[in-house]
Amino acid sequence: MKFNHIRCTLKKINSLSDPEINECDSNPCQNGASCVDEVNRYSCVCKPGFVGTHCETGMSLCNKIEELENRFNLSNPVGF
Repeated sequence: MKFNHIRCTLKKINSLSDPEINECDSNPCQNGASCVDEVNRYSCVCKPGFVGTHCETGMSLCNKIEELENRFNLSNPVGF
C-alpha cells in the first residue's frame, strides 16, 4: 500500500514540473539546416555555404576567402 502511495505522489510531482519543450518545433533554422533540441535551448547545424545562429547568412566566395584569410592570417603574409 505504501509503495502505491509513493508512486502516485511522484506522478503528481512530475505532472507539476515544467514539461520539456522542443524548441525545434518552431523550425528556427533556415536554409535547410538541422535543428538540435537541447534543454531550454537549441542549436542549428548549417549546411555548407551558410553561417549564423539560424544559418541565415549565405557565404559568397569572397566571404569564404576573407574568412580563410582571417583564420590563417593570410591578409598580411610575411615577406610580401
